[in-house]
Amino acid sequence: MPCKPYRSLLKLSGLLDELTGLYNRRFFLELLQFEVERTRRYNQPLTLAYLDLDDADSRMKCNT
Repeated sequence: MPCKPYRSLLKLSGLLDELTGLYNRRFFLELLQFEVERTRRYNQPLTLAYLDLDDADSRMKCNT
């Protein structure tokens, strides 16, 4: 069984995009689930903003 720091690193690597180093969809979904549960627990509203960048893949490939 891997030690705790190694497991943490493995989990983090699964949450990051290899190309950009930014958090990926899996991270977003885990964080969203956490925040939805928290807003329900404290009976608070939740606001979600979504930004869609057109041609983001092609722009990143041109800049590398």
